[in-house]
Amino acid sequence: MIIIFLLIAICAIIVFSTYVNDPKNTVGSITVTSVISCVITAIIITSSYISYLDTRAQYDATIRQYKGAVTMYTDYASLDVEKAALTDFKHQGYQENVAKVIIDLRKEIVEYNEVLIKKRILKKNIFFNWLIIAPDADMKVINIVE
Repeated sequence: MIIIFLLIAICAIIVFSTYVNDPKNTVGSITVTSVISCVITAIIITSSYISYLDTRAQYDATIRQYKGAVTMYTDYASLDVEKAALTDFKHQGYQENVAKVIIDLRKEIVEYNEVLIKKRILKKNIFFNWLIIAPDADMKVINIVE
């Protein structure tokens, strides 16, 4: 945050000082710059936290809903669709309903995995690691096994 603030402040000082040689404008530009920097940083961190909460909820919901079909490993979790108890449907249209549930589950897991992996990569980046709310250690990549 300090680096972002300093860069924006230096740019603002250069711009304002080239047009007007009044010290009040320089102090005003620094004040406005610091407020803008703080607001932008707060928005980014809040967005990252909301994204963290979404991935946490997706992970917990998937693992709890299909807990009989999930095998936990060190680095990932494996979901066996055959064991996932997708038999809550009536006889008519059973195949289509099961196929829809599996497609929806795949989409949900792909979204979860993408966010999880992106956050882990950003957390390792020296420029972004302080802005990112990282996933918890128990949140694993989910693989689907059929």
